[in-house]
Amino acid sequence: MFAIPSGVQVWLATGHTDMRKGFDGLAVLVQEVLKRDPHKGHLFVFRGRRGGLIKVLFDGDRRAGGAPGGGSKGAQRGGRSSAPVSC
Repeated sequence: MFAIPSGVQVWLATGHTDMRKGFDGLAVLVQEVLKRDPHKGHLFVFRGRRGGLIKVLFDGDRRAGGAPGGGSKGAQRGGRSSAPVSC
């Protein structure tokens, strides 16, 4: 569990998402379909076909002067998580 800072927008993807996609693939969906920057510190929620699995994309790292991710690509990109949920 993590705290969501004030001012963070939560985006819920409608429909279902291919849960085989990794977080980089989900970030591409955010950029191309939602026309948003996945590294601006907002939270994006995707659900699987049956609704029993969600993935949350959240880049909440604001160490480099307010620029999430510190401008580097790699393993430390903030609070990424995916979790099964029961419906």
